[in-house]
Amino acid sequence: NILRKSNKLCDVILRVDSKCFPAHRIVLAASSDYFSAMFTNGMKEKDKLIIELHEIPSNVMEILLDFVYTET
Repeated sequence: NILRKSNKLCDVILRVDSKCFPAHRIVLAASSDYFSAMFTNGMKEKDKLIIELHEIPSNVMEILLDFVYTET
């Protein structure tokens, strides 16, 4: 989580409600079938640096990312 919060080695930015969340594709793909499919199955987001997400509020995304990175 320290690497994500300090924006170190991040290779994707999730933009939710105009808030940006730097992240690591490998961490997202390993923890989520949704992101795994997005990054490995030829979807248009596969090579994009910034991915817009509209299905989730930014406060919920923050909680989900904290859980993905810390499992707490």
